Amino acid sequence: MTVGWVGAGVALTRLAAAESTGVMPPPPPPEQPRPASLNWVRGAGAEACPGPNALAIAVEARLGRRVFVAASAPELAVEAYVRNATDFGFEVVLQLSGPDGKIFGRRELRSPERDCTSIIDSVVLAIALMIDPEAKLVTPTLSTPNAPLTVPPTAPLLVLSAIPPRPFILTAASDAPIRPMRASLVVSGAVAAGLLPVLSPGIGVTARVVPNEWPLGIELGGSYYPARQALSRSATPSVLEAGASFSALVFHLSPCWVADVRDRKLTVSLCGGAGVGALSAMPLGVQGPPRAASALLFDAELRGDVTGHILDSVLVAFGLNLAVPLAHYTAHQTVDGQPKTVFQRPDVGGGAEIGVGFEF
Repeated sequence: MTVGWVGAGVALTRLAAAESTGVMPPPPPPEQPRPASLNWVRGAGAEACPGPNALAIAVEARLGRRVFVAASAPELAVEAYVRNATDFGFEVVLQLSGPDGKIFGRRELRSPERDCTSIIDSVVLAIALMIDPEAKLVTPTLSTPNAPLTVPPTAPLLVLSAIPPRPFILTAASDAPIRPMRASLVVSGAVAAGLLPVLSPGIGVTARVVPNEWPLGIELGGSYYPARQALSRSATPSVLEAGASFSALVFHLSPCWVADVRDRKLTVSLCGGAGVGALSAMPLGVQGPPRAASALLFDAELRGDVTGHILDSVLVAFGLNLAVPLAHYTAHQTVDGQPKTVFQRPDVGGGAEIGVGFEF
């Protein structure tokens, strides 16, 4: 107790001395901001948004000091992802975490505008407040309505066009992670020429995966064409000389170039790859039990399609394809001891398909 009172007396003596001299002791130094790292990813349709360096400079300009360090030595990690959504304008997901990966907070920003600049000011402000909620933010001063944005000398110069405030929606984000890719599954009706003896309807299923930020994807699918008959008759119309029933199952694997147009409401793609499958033939008009035959299908394929969104995740697709057989085959049937050609596959085939599906 004696020590405590002596300490208090010393403190009161110093305070009285300060008041008598009119000089107050200096305030304690402000707490230094915690260093942070910034990971800014521009998704599909947001390629024209500012890059990570420009965004980091803008945030530091708002805070009036440097806060970003190398990703190997931060106390805070800011992850931000921007994309051009299909059913509205731009969407930004922000996440703040510690060095151990623990998530401190997550936010979503949305803007109905079609210009990325409509949301960048809100992103800069949100990141600055996530890093230092108690900061006295630097507000750029505009000398004229269209003057460039000026940055204090404590940060490198960043020039942005002045824009009027735009509305945005701030909502609590879900815990769902940012999708690194988009995938689609389409079920379609198809028609093929040159695969079977006659124009052949069929059904197909196609799955496609396209990583964000990349114009290239991979497509995997399969098509089935049920039995179609090829008949050869003699001079007497009622007499069947030769014939067979043909069906085919084909699997497709192709890399694809993918381009989004009209704010990702339409997607155009061009795929080039291989088709591998089997052709089955069942002879007709033979005595005794028929013996089925099969042949390998191996084609080089070129496929193009246009996909449109009718709802947020529901899409319709229309495509055309071209197939060049790399393994040729001819179907023969022996009639009266003589081989007779029932079907010979042409050098080039093609088809079309239309379907509906979902994007995930």
